[in-house]
Amino acid sequence: MNARADGYRALQSPSMYRPWHQPLFGHSALEQTTRALRVMVWTDEAPEVGARLGFDVFRHDGSTVESLAQVAWVDHQPGDAPARYRLGLSVFAQCGLHFDELEELLAED
Repeated sequence: MNARADGYRALQSPSMYRPWHQPLFGHSALEQTTRALRVMVWTDEAPEVGARLGFDVFRHDGSTVESLAQVAWVDHQPGDAPARYRLGLSVFAQCGLHFDELEELLAED
């Protein structure tokens, strides 16, 4: 693992992200915790460093934990890797309860 990935833990649950845009009406914006989790995910499409994303993590029952994320780094991967890119994300849960739940879905250090 390179130095960039240091401190980022691999997510052990399926996830998906999408570009995040400020809602037209501010009251509909997602809430977020002040603390972030440092998460590493694999993807075939890479957003730009600094991009804000809507980030959903799937629970074991198929429901999702919605959160916001910011792209910290992007690493292009060799051809034999599971995906074309590895992303480092700072993930902000919507509340403390979701923060704890997201932490449980991360790999052990």
